Amino acid sequence: MNLISEDERLDDCRGERRRGRRNSCNCSTTSSRDFTTTSSRECCSTEGGKSILRCGCANAGPFPILGTQGLIPSLPIPVGSVTIDTCNLCKPSVLITANLLINTPAALLSSLTFRIVKCVDGCSQSVGGSFTFSDAIEALSSSSFTFSFCDCSSCNGCVTYSVEVTSATLLQAGTTVGGTISALAVENLC
Repeated sequence: MNLISEDERLDDCRGERRRGRRNSCNCSTTSSRDFTTTSSRECCSTEGGKSILRCGCANAGPFPILGTQGLIPSLPIPVGSVTIDTCNLCKPSVLITANLLINTPAALLSSLTFRIVKCVDGCSQSVGGSFTFSDAIEALSSSSFTFSFCDCSSCNGCVTYSVEVTSATLLQAGTTVGGTISALAVENLC
């Protein structure tokens, strides 16, 4: 697999057009202002494996007592996001991975349910179902929680993937969530 920056991929595509060659995917591009846009079938190469990696930070909390008769803030609670531009990849598959560290100040049984929200052109939708962390955590300790989802939609372009807490049961205030959210986009063969 070859990692390539978005600028290098765009330059490669422009170079092919200047030389008057089109590949087997019938590439074409359209220019608007100072940038070039491509459709999902454009600039496809017979060599697969082009990819883009983007990373973002996750940080939420400290949370109050949630899910009991105590204080219940409005849900969902944003944890973090990552933005990736796949417009220069042919039929991209995007793997979203959240590596989270859940910290608690006291020994308790915690339950947190997360979801991934995809935002394209201002429109948001939940993708990939829900991911639930439920475990007894010792006092002043942390527990790791990782989940992944592969988005194979036909839509490509600039996409923001956000991770949110959609429901929680926390019997002690002060729980925090930190970590990373990554997006790995890989070009599929035409």
